[in-house]
Amino acid sequence: MELLFLDTETTGKDDDARLVQLAYAKNNDIPTCQNYKPPVEISVEAMSVHGITNEHIAECLPFSVNRPFVQGAIDESILVAHNAAFDVKILENEGLKVDHSRVIDTLKVAQHLYDLPQYKLQYLRYYFKLDVAGDAHSADGDVEVLRALFNLLKEKISVEEMLTISQHPVLMRRLPFGKYKKQTFEEVTVKDIGYLEWLSKQADLSEDLKYTLEYWKCPF
Repeated sequence: MELLFLDTETTGKDDDARLVQLAYAKNNDIPTCQNYKPPVEISVEAMSVHGITNEHIAECLPFSVNRPFVQGAIDESILVAHNAAFDVKILENEGLKVDHSRVIDTLKVAQHLYDLPQYKLQYLRYYFKLDVAGDAHSADGDVEVLRALFNLLKEKISVEEMLTISQHPVLMRRLPFGKYKKQTFEEVTVKDIGYLEWLSKQADLSEDLKYTLEYWKCPF
């Protein structure tokens, strides 16, 4: 079975965000990592995360040069990413086609298996004491962490189960932000159900958060 571990660094988090760096590795291969010049400028917020500036990539080639090769790697593999919905959106913004049924989201799998304060990739790296080289928030470093996390999760659950979990919303255990951040939904329903009802009416909620609020009977 071919697994393609993949991570993106981008111009931002908006719907039209584009690639500035892509790293991927098949199975146990050394990650391939490449910078690209996007058709839009990198936001200051994004630069503050990954450290890649518009000046750094001014002389780089556009992603379209490597699109056919990357498409071939995706077509013959199960894609593994952390918060895969974001990476897949970026790939699709670059004109790539991704079969969503062949995507494993290690974020969703970790949420399914563990009750933790947070599930960011670097948090999981240090929480689980993953022995990995590589810098945080560089695409190739994140691919190494991603692969180590996947191998840890695979000790508890099969690839087939991971695929199934990744295709559906996950019931979140704790609030990811706000005044009750890191408290369980069960606790907040007892102390302040009105807050959850207010939260349910906000825009741009993730699929998992919507599903969890519906589970706790918060109307939309």
